Amino acid sequence: MNFTDRINHAHDTLIDGTDPDGLDVRQALLLADRAATVANYATDTAAGWDQYALSIADAIEHLDAPLAAGWILAADIHPTPADVDRLAEPVQALVQRLADVLAAAATGDTDSPWRRLVWAQVAHRLDDARKDLP
Repeated sequence: MNFTDRINHAHDTLIDGTDPDGLDVRQALLLADRAATVANYATDTAAGWDQYALSIADAIEHLDAPLAAGWILAADIHPTPADVDRLAEPVQALVQRLADVLAAAATGDTDSPWRRLVWAQVAHRLDDARKDLP
C-alpha cells in the first residue's frame, strides 16, 4: 500500500460518530502530519507544504499536548517523490474529514465542555492547515 492509498484509507475510516480522541483519529492525524514531508521532494509547492506542516503540528499538539510526543507512526510510512503531484487532494480530503469529525464532536453533548472546546479549536486549526495546502 503506497502512502496515498494509506491517506485514502484513513479518510474512509473516519465516519460520523468517530471518537475524536480515538486511535483512528490519531492515526489519521499522524498520516496527515507525515504527508508534509513531501515538501522535501516538491519544488514549486514546498512553501505551501511547509506552512501546512506547521499548522498540522499545531493541531496535534493542541489536541493532546501531554501525549502528542508519544504518538507513533512507523518510520517507513512516508510519501515518495512519486506522491508530490497526487498527494495534495487526498490530504485535503483527509484533513477536511478530520475537521468535520472534531467539529461534530464539539457540538455534541459527550465529554466535558472543556474537551469539546479543545475539539472545536483543533477543528479550526485543521481548517487552517487544509487552506495552506498547495
